[in-house]
Amino acid sequence: MKIYAKNKIFSNPYYDVFVNGIEFANGQNGTYLSLHNKLGGVVAVAKHRDKYILIEIERPFVGGRRLEFIRGFKKPGETPEQAAVREVKEEINCDVKMVELIGCVEPDSGIIENTIDIVEVEIENAAQVSPSNFEGIRRVIFLTENEVIQRIRANEIKDGYTLSGFAIHSANSSTFLRECERNAKSTESAFTKHE
Repeated sequence: MKIYAKNKIFSNPYYDVFVNGIEFANGQNGTYLSLHNKLGGVVAVAKHRDKYILIEIERPFVGGRRLEFIRGFKKPGETPEQAAVREVKEEINCDVKMVELIGCVEPDSGIIENTIDIVEVEIENAAQVSPSNFEGIRRVIFLTENEVIQRIRANEIKDGYTLSGFAIHSANSSTFLRECERNAKSTESAFTKHE
């Protein structure tokens, strides 16, 4: 596929929306809609000790409240780490003692032109947590890794940014890596016994 035309049909401070002329591999032409996030975004995989911090937030376009990781747009000139620290402060009023960029995600590679950064943050003091009422945040929830997994299985956590952030964090966590190594060794052992 090749883009042969790009027409901006809408713009605001956060997004540009385009209708793109596309030439397909078979030579036929068509159109695709695309979004360009002007500022970039960040997902903060916030933790306090062994618990993940999620917010319950109003999402009227999907019909109600959702459990999600903290997230938001970057401001001009901000690094992903700076944006994550700011978002945590804005949304749950907490100071951060550790911050690390752990990956990025293409939220929808069929329509969104940008990646979103995934940043792990460790909050300083859980007693400090106080949800912002500006953005529709109803409450802050602390969940263990197993509780997050249970909520995902129960379809209570279904936000794509949150699921991506959790997957990237899990893939980088020592618990996940130890489990993979243990499984690899037991698989290797099983193959060795059958030879």
